[in-house]
Amino acid sequence: MVGKAAELTPLIAAPIGVEVTSRRGDSATFYFLLNQTEESHTAIALPHRMNDLIGETQQITQISLGPLESAVLASSEFRTVQIESSLATMSPNAGNTKLIDGGPPGSHQSGATWLDYYR
Repeated sequence: MVGKAAELTPLIAAPIGVEVTSRRGDSATFYFLLNQTEESHTAIALPHRMNDLIGETQQITQISLGPLESAVLASSEFRTVQIESSLATMSPNAGNTKLIDGGPPGSHQSGATWLDYYR
């Protein structure tokens, strides 16, 4: 319910059965998609242009995954911000900023949560 109250959106709106996780590097955020089903999933929309590192395709806006297939995407458009535990402070920059689940592993500190966001 906290996700709804804070208007959080998923990293990538993937269909049921497709796992999405992210890791942040020095120059990019990497997204790992894993289709854990026996069905193909076509035209999974991406929140912005990304590079498909396995398919070696640049600036894609959607991706398709075959049965049990995976993808590794890279993006430099994400930022990481620290958000206080109060829902009243969940918007780091007023306006069109959207918060999404995620953040670098080991980034949690007491009394705060780390979230990636995009505009």
